[in-house]
Amino acid sequence: MQFVIPCLNFLISLSKKVKFQIDDWKNAIVSPMFKKGKKLSPGYYRPVSLTSVVCKICESIIRDNIMKYILMNNLFTSSQYGFRPGRSCVTQLVEILDEWSDLIDNGFPLDSIYLDFFKAFDTVPHQRLFLKLEKLGIKGWIWDWMKSFLS
Repeated sequence: MQFVIPCLNFLISLSKKVKFQIDDWKNAIVSPMFKKGKKLSPGYYRPVSLTSVVCKICESIIRDNIMKYILMNNLFTSSQYGFRPGRSCVTQLVEILDEWSDLIDNGFPLDSIYLDFFKAFDTVPHQRLFLKLEKLGIKGWIWDWMKSFLS
């Protein structure tokens, strides 16, 4: 391990400095992962890309930097529960049920509409992602690295 860490540090620092990844990092083994439903139906599987460990470490560093930036600049709305530390679907449900209980207890009517955006987030258009990142002020080496990674 004492030899691996300095090598990884060098590769990741080089990737950051030149704003791209080594092409081999982008190579992936794509495996079908069963979601639910009929196991014999291909429609119930989704492709999962298994990339290199070094690439995963770089992705983790990028994610941590983006999250730190978003949290420091209060870019999440108060209604954002996904992908936030200390928040989850359960905390969101508890809060909304508490709000609804207060409304009902105080005699206010309550209507609710439920929508299911089936497969809405299976793929993200890269151009739209980069426009959104730019609007949020995420640029520089992180933006360049992600652009290279997704191309």
